[in-house]
Amino acid sequence: MFSSRKVLAFLALGVFLTLPGAAPADPPPPPTLEQLKKDNENLRRMYQDLLRQIEDDRALVKALAEIETLKKRVKDLELLVNTNDDLVKQRLEVMQKEQKRIKDLEALVFTHDDLIRQRLEVMQKEQKRISMSPPQSGTIRLENRLAVPATIIVNDVPYRLQPFQTRDLVSQPAGTFTFEALVEGEGMIQPRTARTLLPNQVYRIFTFTPLTTIVP
Repeated sequence: MFSSRKVLAFLALGVFLTLPGAAPADPPPPPTLEQLKKDNENLRRMYQDLLRQIEDDRALVKALAEIETLKKRVKDLELLVNTNDDLVKQRLEVMQKEQKRIKDLEALVFTHDDLIRQRLEVMQKEQKRISMSPPQSGTIRLENRLAVPATIIVNDVPYRLQPFQTRDLVSQPAGTFTFEALVEGEGMIQPRTARTLLPNQVYRIFTFTPLTTIVP
């Protein structure tokens, strides 16, 4: 394979041989066909070497351009890394603040849990005390002894009773209560009146024409 230096050497030799003042020589014999083929093959090889050299030069230029592009991309990446470092630092600061906030909230939750436990203990003690104390409620029994519907109003709450129906109002608070009675077809048979319900008492109210009979 011929290089550019070899080509230049051949050219210099040709110039030297054609310089004036050189000793005359007999004209060379005409080249043979084989010699011409050989020279042509050598020239073809030299041409191919030159083409490859040009391609190598082009590849070198392309490689240099790619190196410059890579350098620019490296600089851009360094700038991006520096920017990301700032973002990472900011996010770390935010995360640290959030972690501190979480710890504060956990401490607050634990404090509230203690307060809730204390209140539950107080409520349980109070419930136990109430369960051990005497009952503070009784039962009001409503009886309709008529063959028609009736309504008995206890503490302003009406209770409609079918004929001969009985209904118990359990867990009524002990103390004063009011009632009145109405019978269908008769109207008001017992005006509003007040009575006292004792703890654990069953207080009976029943209807009977024309008045309501009260049996303590």
